[in-house]
Amino acid sequence: MAIVFSYPSLNSSDVQPSDRLLLSQMTVEGNPTKSLTISNLRQYLGAVVPANPVTGGGTTNKITKWTNGPGRVIGDSSIEDTGSEINVPYRLNINNATTPNDGISFINPSGLPSGIVRMYYNGAVQGSRFLISRGASGGAEIELEASGDVNINRTGLGNFLAGGEVTLDDYGSGVITGIPTFNLEVDATGKIIETAGGAGGIGGTGTINAIPKFTAANTIGDSSISDDGALIEIN
Repeated sequence: MAIVFSYPSLNSSDVQPSDRLLLSQMTVEGNPTKSLTISNLRQYLGAVVPANPVTGGGTTNKITKWTNGPGRVIGDSSIEDTGSEINVPYRLNINNATTPNDGISFINPSGLPSGIVRMYYNGAVQGSRFLISRGASGGAEIELEASGDVNINRTGLGNFLAGGEVTLDDYGSGVITGIPTFNLEVDATGKIIETAGGAGGIGGTGTINAIPKFTAANTIGDSSISDDGALIEIN
């Protein structure tokens, strides 16, 4: 058989399914000729098989992955996209999250800077602080240090607000000790402030066995009287 094309050549957009091709049977005397529509010719030729077909199957809503890359086989990954949520059943690693642009970003639909919260490391070296920042503040609001310390607005960006009680978990254990130097008080707006002497408290130091006395309005120190348990002396 022979397929006779018309000239000039046609593009695919110039051909309609109902267009006909003329076919001549060249091995028979008289070259009997028939016509065939483009649509029927396509059915006769069948599907075009690519040179490197991909095989495999999957489950609805599962993200596809290569289960055999060299063999061109695909299957289910562990990630599920239901259309309303993404489910990841295993640990999710975020690599190279060492700048605000490389970590995790939570974008508020408003699109404004105040609606962008980022989580990332402050550098690639071991021991770098882990930061949680909000775009409007211009810097980190929460920092997790390798030592275990947690910084809240270390650079003075915003305030730490507590609507309920603030409790010291290990209070009274005597693990953390030192010499009291300043007092913490609360002003009329509820802010915790630092005072040198303490308007509502008494500070000071003394010598063992010395009887204390006020050396200032809110400060006590040694008097000239001592009591060692056996003898009272006035120096």
